[in-house]
Amino acid sequence: MRYIVLIRGINVGGSGKISMTTLVKMCTDLGCSQVRTYIQSGNVVLDSKVSGLTLKSSLQSELGKFLKKDIFVIVKSKKQFHQVLDL
Repeated sequence: MRYIVLIRGINVGGSGKISMTTLVKMCTDLGCSQVRTYIQSGNVVLDSKVSGLTLKSSLQSELGKFLKKDIFVIVKSKKQFHQVLDL
């Protein structure tokens, strides 16, 4: 399934710095494919075989370990994202 991942609290004002290369590798290591990021924003589009909730939990955990702080992750399917845009 294709997901859109929005990660809050990284690369903002010098806090929570992570390179997009590292973020792509982290997602790939979690079994995701077709991982693409948008600038240094922490926004990611990817494909994953796991549910959105599982992906969210895994990414929050891995980012939290890497950055040593709580990170909030939003994961929406392509369909869910389009539903929001259509409001």
